Amino acid sequence: MSARFAVVGCGIQGTAAAYDLLQFTDGPVTLADAEPKRAERTRDRLVQLLPESEPRLRSEPLDVKDTAAVEAFLAHHDVLVSAVPYRLHPALEHPAIVLGKSVVDMGNDTDAVLVMLDRDAEARVTGATIVPDAGLAPGLVNSFALALLERHPEARAIRAYCGGLPKRPRPPLNYALRFSLESLLGEYEDDAFELREGDVVRIDPLTDLEQIDFPGVGTLEAFVTSGGSGTAPFTFRGRLDSYSYKTLRYPGHCQAMRTLRDLGFWDSAEVSPGMSSRAATIRVLERVLTDEDGEDAVFVKVAATLADGSEHALFLNEGRDPSTGFTAMERLTGFSTAILAQAVAEGEVRPGVVPYESAISGESFLRRLARRGIAPFTAP
Repeated sequence: MSARFAVVGCGIQGTAAAYDLLQFTDGPVTLADAEPKRAERTRDRLVQLLPESEPRLRSEPLDVKDTAAVEAFLAHHDVLVSAVPYRLHPALEHPAIVLGKSVVDMGNDTDAVLVMLDRDAEARVTGATIVPDAGLAPGLVNSFALALLERHPEARAIRAYCGGLPKRPRPPLNYALRFSLESLLGEYEDDAFELREGDVVRIDPLTDLEQIDFPGVGTLEAFVTSGGSGTAPFTFRGRLDSYSYKTLRYPGHCQAMRTLRDLGFWDSAEVSPGMSSRAATIRVLERVLTDEDGEDAVFVKVAATLADGSEHALFLNEGRDPSTGFTAMERLTGFSTAILAQAVAEGEVRPGVVPYESAISGESFLRRLARRGIAPFTAP
């Protein structure tokens, strides 16, 4: 019997994940969202792209804050892709553990993932499989790190970099919105975790700014943000000396975001009745950071340093797919999450709450990614 899939959250990333499931699995796919019209629009777009998939697709409303509704929804599905804002993933994952269902999410706050990992034994008993952090960063970048470690087991350090950027940057932020702005601000304000000299440490975001030369692109800036390393620093403690992650942006972005933060634009204090500084900032940034043409690029560099100081790296430079209209960020986040959901459905991932980097091998991920026409390159 084919697995019954569901994608919860029908924004841009969820739509790409559903497309991938339709392409690479043969089970039914339910599209669920708190806004029924958004789920219906996603269904219509997927039917246009894949007319033969229409019998496998259905849409329905689902408010993940309604526990009873979530439990009823889980009863009719086997594997869920959680594409809701990151703070809402546990609303699906905790009930799934109790009911023995499986959820793969697109990335969460690391502290929340560590809490979820404490329920591993319970999930094993019920037969649930929960894989957090299965998107782009965390997610794909960690699989690239795994592949490098599988090829070079003597490696002592991993440095990962990733950024989703507009092809034509516009000052002053030189950025365009590719996912939830609330999630973006979370990356810029929550603590990051890093493995340094064998110990896991917390690092402030928007720090440790450096310039890197990206092949074929030129100079980009890189700085600490939360979540990108996922649980990898904990998993590789004792095996590696260091594991770090930084976000890539065009030069000048980091300082601009520091300025907004330091001036209080992200604060929760009210600036007018019913309106906080944060809410007002989100409204403004959503307007000015909307990129109508959708021309983006995702840059990835993951490097392994060996004991002799030599470095081996994998790179990606992906753009929008003109045949489907999916942006690079949509493809690399949505497809990557769907790859893990498919692996769960096929029994490649053990039951339990599984750290992303323990779910499937790096080489397995690369093989699956290559089937989507995406493959990393090495520096010239």
